[in-house]
Amino acid sequence: MVEVWLPYGDTEICLTIPPENLLDIVEPRNLPDPPENISEEIGKALKNPLGLPALRNVVKPGHKISIVIDKN
Repeated sequence: MVEVWLPYGDTEICLTIPPENLLDIVEPRNLPDPPENISEEIGKALKNPLGLPALRNVVKPGHKISIVIDKN
């Protein structure tokens, strides 16, 4: 079995995976520093999402949306 540790909130959890079920472990490289004004950056991302239309062009009055942000 292979132990894989994943960030989970302020801690980590360990997954035990059979080796035949584990193809690869991919980790990010060269993560950028967090922006100084996170609220401004979120606003920019909502107005100009990468590869998608802006929310104002998709969401109509009465529609419900969810926005998920990974703090890691």
